[in-house]
Amino acid sequence: MDTIGCIASPKDFVAVGTGQEYLLGVCESFWRENMNPEELFEATAQSMLSCLERDAASGWGVVVYTITKDKVGDFYVNITTLKGRMD
Repeated sequence: MDTIGCIASPKDFVAVGTGQEYLLGVCESFWRENMNPEELFEATAQSMLSCLERDAASGWGVVVYTITKDKVGDFYVNITTLKGRMD
């Protein structure tokens, strides 16, 4: 549900939690189809940090898990911690 009460259910991403109202619009502006892992990480990081600036209940930071699959079928996980404001 967005900030005016409209039910929003994007097909390409999910936003949940105390900051979801702030996160939906930001995700919609950053999202593009067929992003590579670096572009997806950047869009995710910018969206989450933007939300943290607007919602004090969201916490102090973000952990982004980027899961990729190589041509052989092996999966790799990259874990990045982003620190946000703490005031």
